[in-house]
Amino acid sequence: MYWATPEHSREKVNAAGRILVRKWDESLQIPLEEFDAYLDSTAVMSNWRASHQFPLNTFKINLRNRALRIDENAFVAQRLKRANSIVAKLRRFPKMRLTQMQDIGGCRAVLSTLADVETLRESFKNSKIKHRLVNEKDYITNPKPDGYRGIHLVYRYVSDRKETYNNHSIEIQIRTKLQHAWATAVETVSTLIGQGLKAHQGDQVWLDFFSLVSAAFAILEGVNGPHDMQWLRARIVEMDLALHVVDRLTAFQSVMKIAIADPEGLHYAYFLMVMDAPNEEVRVMSYSPDEFGEATAEYKRVEEAANKGVDAVLVMADSALALRSAYPNYFGDTSLFIGELQNIIQGKYL
Repeated sequence: MYWATPEHSREKVNAAGRILVRKWDESLQIPLEEFDAYLDSTAVMSNWRASHQFPLNTFKINLRNRALRIDENAFVAQRLKRANSIVAKLRRFPKMRLTQMQDIGGCRAVLSTLADVETLRESFKNSKIKHRLVNEKDYITNPKPDGYRGIHLVYRYVSDRKETYNNHSIEIQIRTKLQHAWATAVETVSTLIGQGLKAHQGDQVWLDFFSLVSAAFAILEGVNGPHDMQWLRARIVEMDLALHVVDRLTAFQSVMKIAIADPEGLHYAYFLMVMDAPNEEVRVMSYSPDEFGEATAEYKRVEEAANKGVDAVLVMADSALALRSAYPNYFGDTSLFIGELQNIIQGKYL
C-alpha cells in the first residue's frame, strides 16, 4: 500500500499555510507574479495533509477493534480534513501554525449509548500504545456553545519504525448515534443555506435552533440540563415553524442523486466523495489500497476547481456502502435526526 511522506520542512509547511490564509479566496485574481507561490503552497499543504494518512490508518484500526468489542453495531471511519476547512481554521486562529493543527487527520467512532462512549474512551486512554495523548476535550459533560457533543482525543504519533511520521497529530472523535445525527444535520443545513454553522458562523436563529435540539437530545440520553423537555419542545416547535427544518431536510434527502462506482467496493480502500448541492448529486470515486497517490491528486484537483455549494472529502471506509453510516451528510441522509425531531415536536417524550 502506498503511503505519502512529508516532503517539506515544517518551516516551509507553515509558510505555505500563511500564504494560503492570505490568498485562498483570491486564487482567481492573484497577480501572475504571485500565482506560482500560491500553487506551490497548495501543493505543500496537500502533501502535508496526505502524509497524515499512515498514522491515521494506524489509529483507525486500533479504534475500530476496540469499538466493535464494546458495541457490535459501532462504525468507524477516517478522513483527511478538507483544504477549505484547513484554511478557515487557520483564519479563525491566527496564531496557529499549519504544523500545529491537530485534526488534519481524524477518525471517528459512533456507538449506541453514552455508556459505550465512555467505555471506549477509557479503553483507548488506558491502552499501552506509545503514542502520546496531548489533548482531551469532553464535549459531552461540557458541550460547545452551539450544542456540539462528543469526546475528542488528540494523539501525537510515536514510532521507532516509522519515524518520518513522528509528532503528526491525529484526532479521535467518539460520539453516540444521536450525537452523530445532530452533527450530520448541522453540516447538511450548513450546505443548504451556505453558512458555516459548524464553525459557529451564520444566522443566530439557526445556531439557537440546533443548540436547543442538542439539549433535547441530551435529555433523551439521560443527561439533564438547565431546561426540561416541555420548555425545549415549545421553543423547538416555534423555531421549526419559522425555519421549516423538517420540510427542508426531507426535501433535500429526497432529491440527492447518488452515483457510486462499484457500490460493493470490496477491493477498495479510499473513497473521494463530492457533494454538489446545486446540482443535487453526490459522486463517489473509489480507489484501491495502492492508489492513494491518485486519490490525493484528484482530491486536490476537485478542491481547486470547486464552485460554491460543491464540497469534497477523502475518506477510508470498509466499503462504499459503509459511507452512508459514517458520512450521512454527504448523501443528504438525516433520517434519524428528522425522526427524533418529529417525535419531540409531536410531544412523544413528554
